[in-house]
Amino acid sequence: MASELDFVRCGAKTRNGGECKKPPIRGGTRCRNHGGASKAARAKAAERVLRARLQGDLQQMGWDPVTNPALLLADLAGEARAFKELARAKLNELSDWESFNQLGTESVKAVVSVYVQAMRDVAAIADKMWSRGLDSEALRLEAERPSKEVAETLAKVVEHAMTLLELTPQQEARFPEAMRRALMEEGLI
Repeated sequence: MASELDFVRCGAKTRNGGECKKPPIRGGTRCRNHGGASKAARAKAAERVLRARLQGDLQQMGWDPVTNPALLLADLAGEARAFKELARAKLNELSDWESFNQLGTESVKAVVSVYVQAMRDVAAIADKMWSRGLDSEALRLEAERPSKEVAETLAKVVEHAMTLLELTPQQEARFPEAMRRALMEEGLI
């Protein structure tokens, strides 16, 4: 049976064939002696630590369900585009050779990589929106569409108004069609 400590061990094979018993670096899977000290391993470990911290914050904070995926996708597209513009500004700073030399090769690679990934993200979101027919007109109509709560409230108000008006059975029978036609003329359905 595995103990709890088995899960916080490096586990790499040692020269004598056993497993390394040292703990991995924070957020990593290997100790410093078995690759945990490399730049790539440290970067991945830092990403895991940040992801775990953000996940913990999210659990504390809670979240609301997505009720309108079209508007969420539009919001994500806007955020991705803004991030891409920030990355482009950083990339433009590199045209100055002094800043290029001060940053160093690793930082320059990071800026270029971030910008390229940001362009891919924007393109992927835009493609997803386009394939779903979410152009500016569709998004405008989606934003103007009343929510489920508003529709339910409107239905209650109409029902209450009908009882106050004391309509005849014939008028009550014609009312749903008249209401549907009025809503269609206003572009609400």
